[in-house]
Amino acid sequence: MNEKIRIYLKTGGIVFSREASEIKTVLGSCVSVCLWDFKYKSGAMNHFIFPTWTGRGLATPKYGNVAMESIYEKMLSNGSRSQDLIAKIFGGGRLFTSGDMSLNPGEQNIASAKKFLARVNIPVISEDTGGARGRTVIFHTDTGDVFVKKN
Repeated sequence: MNEKIRIYLKTGGIVFSREASEIKTVLGSCVSVCLWDFKYKSGAMNHFIFPTWTGRGLATPKYGNVAMESIYEKMLSNGSRSQDLIAKIFGGGRLFTSGDMSLNPGEQNIASAKKFLARVNIPVISEDTGGARGRTVIFHTDTGDVFVKKN
């Protein structure tokens, strides 16, 4: 049996893998979405910190709308079809309670991911979002399994 490729996903990054891989990241108010193709047994994961790129500065995957488009396009360009994809969403915690309580970047990040997935008709089959704790997330691209540890 072959050893899985282990990848650490940093903030603002995206990863796609056709091979059996274990992608790990650590989240606070950031959000990660795992897209998995159940036909080809491949997957992609992002890790974004801001919900939306507004057109100012560089359009990087640190923004939810850019990160979501990036992993979706990566899956499609590697042979996936939208109808063969499922999504799992993680993170978006409220780790800081001081200041203006109406500003919740975690909730905005979750909403950004869900808005994109709804637009492209990809079902969210699992999520562990919100709350007051961070998470360590490990995504297995060959099985679609995701393991979460609350930090």
